[in-house]
Amino acid sequence: MGQHHHVSPQYLYQFANEAAWKEDHRRLSNGELSFKKLALAMAHLVSRVWAGYWQRAQ
Repeated sequence: MGQHHHVSPQYLYQFANEAAWKEDHRRLSNGELSFKKLALAMAHLVSRVWAGYWQRAQ
């Protein structure tokens, strides 16, 4: 079945970026991936795109 049953065109480029990142880092262990993702998330500013996305009208 997969994880993604629908991807909004508004977020398609972010989905594609995530898929490319996963492909580029597929040979790393789960621990290395976790630390890398955490470090990237902590170093990044708050996203204007994703901040409060669950509060928007569907």
